[in-house]
Amino acid sequence: MKLKTYKLIMIPEDPRGGIVNGDVSYTSSKTLELIQSYGIALKSDTYDYFYERTSPDNGRTWTEPRLIFKSKRTKNGVIRYSGITYFLDQDRNILVRFYGEGFYPNDNPIKALWDVYYQIYNRNSKSWSKSESITENVLKRQSSVFEKGSLMISCSSPIKTSNGLIIVPCQLKAIRNGKIWFPFPNYFSPFYESAVLIGKWCGSSIKWEISEKITIDPNICCRICEPTVVELNNGTLFMILRGDNGAFPEKPGYKWFSLSEDYGYTWTAPKPLRYTNGKPVFSPSSCSYVFRGEKIGKIYWIANILNENPVGNRPRYPLQIVEIDEENLRVKKETMLVIDNKRPEDSPAVQLSNFRCYQDKENGDLVLLMARYGEKGSSPELVLQSPLYLYRIELD
Repeated sequence: MKLKTYKLIMIPEDPRGGIVNGDVSYTSSKTLELIQSYGIALKSDTYDYFYERTSPDNGRTWTEPRLIFKSKRTKNGVIRYSGITYFLDQDRNILVRFYGEGFYPNDNPIKALWDVYYQIYNRNSKSWSKSESITENVLKRQSSVFEKGSLMISCSSPIKTSNGLIIVPCQLKAIRNGKIWFPFPNYFSPFYESAVLIGKWCGSSIKWEISEKITIDPNICCRICEPTVVELNNGTLFMILRGDNGAFPEKPGYKWFSLSEDYGYTWTAPKPLRYTNGKPVFSPSSCSYVFRGEKIGKIYWIANILNENPVGNRPRYPLQIVEIDEENLRVKKETMLVIDNKRPEDSPAVQLSNFRCYQDKENGDLVLLMARYGEKGSSPELVLQSPLYLYRIELD
């Protein structure tokens, strides 16, 4: 693997706040047209002003961005949007957009209650269909599977399985007796569990179910969320999950993995992800992405991978890409490539996370988009000041 492009500014800084990724995807299996969404980060987990634009020529030129989501103030809080995710069904040549709509009581992101929606893209009119609630769709069939308001998507990258199911990685905010559950009174985060949404085409719409939850003892890992999934050659689904040791930093901070042998309906208990030598992989509480390279067919993983134990969310550097041994489901440390790392001029608060990717149809390169939050400082007025950068990686 080789890093070909480093820190090319794709979206410049905005005076309203930092640039936050939505997603980026091709709009069709037959053309080089791209679609990209991005928004403004006002503070941690609080976003506004999401825009969308297209490129007819594989990213060489772009249309003027169009505002697609803006916050709405209500009597008791704010409705905000997040988790914008594209999925191009290559077989049907249909583009689907997913997003989350959250109600923030008193504009507090920690107590936000979410609903997940999907839409279908019309390439002729460059418009989206009416939003359909996945939350309502699932609860009609599985009425007690989760509490309304708990379903979220964050850093989700949907896939289509070999038997035709759409798999959308998701997470569930734990709600107990109608209230968001905080297992540790002195830790900021509620408990999260993970799952996948399972979609089946029904004419021009999608019927949705949800898998069983992937959960863990909160005294071992204080949340397990932001899952990412790839299908192995034998049909097994391999999931890597974000963990967290922030409530007890003396304990190890890992990424975890789980397997499904029935195309996503049931999952094994999570285990720590390990290197091929058997040693565990230390990683902070941050998103990651596992995928199969379209050029050669290897499985790759992008994550913040550390040499020592993290403390909760930190440090979120370096950011690496590495191969996964598909037979043994281990990380091949000798293949690791650093995409970005803290530079001497960077603040110690720099975060190399919350990235999005696509594979370039023309040459097979992986194109990664990421803001470098904290590169200028950790104060509230500086921490989110960052453009959206583009990186290009040549995959082996």
